[in-house]
Amino acid sequence: MSDGHRDRPEVQMGTLWITASWIGAVLALGLGVMVYESLPETRLFLLGSLGLGVVFGVVLWWKHR
Repeated sequence: MSDGHRDRPEVQMGTLWITASWIGAVLALGLGVMVYESLPETRLFLLGSLGLGVVFGVVLWWKHR
């Protein structure tokens, strides 16, 4: 296998920076909507994980404020 990607940092996943910016939220919401609309069998999982995330987020926010 070729190691041609070693000299290209843009294709190495270890160098990927993910920031908490508004564009990340827009992209995540857009991807979620696309998956929700295109794959009906994932709707229950997406709604459940969203609900569970909201519950955990509220509990953590309440505990740490």
